[in-house]
Amino acid sequence: MSEANDESSREAATSTDGLCRDHDPAHPYVRTLRGCGHGRLFSEPCIDCEVVSLMDEYKRAVKTVQRVRDRMRQLGRPMPGQTS
Repeated sequence: MSEANDESSREAATSTDGLCRDHDPAHPYVRTLRGCGHGRLFSEPCIDCEVVSLMDEYKRAVKTVQRVRDRMRQLGRPMPGQTS
């Protein structure tokens, strides 16, 4: 019983915190170019937009590392930081 109460309180806290809001391209702020689709003005920080940006940056970094690693292997050079 207490697990169900804990779960419902977590859900309620998440929904009232406004974390992980869905992006709405039809939001009035987006249509008037005043804010993001998460309901925040551009003058206010939006954590959801920052998370999306960081995830994109991380994906690009992983691809860059893979591309550099493959090219270094083609050239027959060891990766920086590897001793073997």
